[in-house]
Amino acid sequence: MVFNGHTPESLADLDEVTMAQIQTMYADGALGLQKTNYLLSMLIAGVFNYIRPKGKTPYEVKQPMGAAYEYMFPPASEADQKAQVNSTLLAFMMQAPGFNATTFGAPSGE
Repeated sequence: MVFNGHTPESLADLDEVTMAQIQTMYADGALGLQKTNYLLSMLIAGVFNYIRPKGKTPYEVKQPMGAAYEYMFPPASEADQKAQVNSTLLAFMMQAPGFNATTFGAPSGE
C-alpha cells in the first residue's frame, strides 16, 4: 500500500476492521481467489451432475462453495427481490400476443 501513495503513518491509523476488509479485497481481486473458487465449484458441480443417478436433483454451483457463495453473491434485499419478480412477470406477460401494458391500470405500463 505504501507503493500506492500511502505513508506508514496513514497505514498505522487504519483500524483492524478496515485493514481486514482491505486484505479481503486484495485477496479477491489481486490473487483471484474469488474467481478460482467459483470456477472450481462449477467444475465440481459439473462432475457431480455427470455421475449422479438419473432422477436425482442436479447439483448447483452454490452447493460445493458453501458459505463462500453468500460472501461472493450476497442475498438480494427484499425490495430487490420484489423488483426482480415484477420485471420477470412483466417480461413473461409481454410475450403474449396483443399484450397491452396499460391493461392493468398503470398508465406508463410499469
